[in-house]
Amino acid sequence: SGHQFVYGNWGVAVNGIADLERDIITRSEVGLLFDDDCFRVELGWRRDNTRVRPTGPSEGVYIRLNLATFGGSGY
Repeated sequence: SGHQFVYGNWGVAVNGIADLERDIITRSEVGLLFDDDCFRVELGWRRDNTRVRPTGPSEGVYIRLNLATFGGSGY
């Protein structure tokens, strides 16, 4: 997991979870983020290999919001 701010409060974020026994990446995310004193918003793309479906891994857009006074996140 990591993030890098490229211009002011704007940056990019990447996250990943790997299964070392099976040597595969089970979840990966890449997103654009905005962070200031009150809140942090992240909008990105997620690929999830934790469930095997006939059509393959699930993929989709996510949004995550963290409020400085409450904390927490959501999709």
